[in-house]
Amino acid sequence: VAIASTLIIEPDIILLDVIIPKLDGFAVLQELKSNSRTRKIPVIMLTNLAQNEDMEKGKKLGACNYLVKSNLTPAELIKKVEAVLKS
Repeated sequence: VAIASTLIIEPDIILLDVIIPKLDGFAVLQELKSNSRTRKIPVIMLTNLAQNEDMEKGKKLGACNYLVKSNLTPAELIKKVEAVLKS
């Protein structure tokens, strides 16, 4: 549903958790980056999985950033999102 919605809504940015129902966030990211209509939408992985392997996997699959929820304040998250939108 989320991937289909992305095709309709065409967001400027996507914040994607790794732990979500049905598909994990990595599978969703891979699908988004393999579709010509969604490939250029910046995706920030926003999760509590802080292991290096997860961070590397997210970036390798095309996430523009990988952020750990527990390491950020809402204000810091907003700054990160704004920075991506401005680039």
